[in-house]
Amino acid sequence: MPATTIVFGLLLMLLGLWGYAGRSTASLTPLIPAAFGLLLLVCGALERKEQYRKNAMHAAAVLGVVGLLGSLRGPLQLPRLLDGTAAHPNAILAQVVMCALMLLFTVLCVMYFLQARKRRLMS
Repeated sequence: MPATTIVFGLLLMLLGLWGYAGRSTASLTPLIPAAFGLLLLVCGALERKEQYRKNAMHAAAVLGVVGLLGSLRGPLQLPRLLDGTAAHPNAILAQVVMCALMLLFTVLCVMYFLQARKRRLMS
């Protein structure tokens, strides 16, 4: 799972940088996905060490849930984006992508935890 965590961290960092580069103002809000990505990168690096794996994996899962809940506003605004009435279409698009990434990451974390529990019960 460390590689998966790192990949999702990199994807979120790219999303944040894309959102920031597309803005004309100096707002730091588009960098929120990049902040989550950086934290996931740290968790992924810590997951590589056996002594930190369990705690780092749980921290990454919590980040996934928090990021998912925080970006739920994007999919709710998708109808405005599709009919062209959205005030900030790039922001909505970034939230939708972050929500999808965090949902997928959270599902993968839960699947990993379930498999780890099965392995532990089998041995």
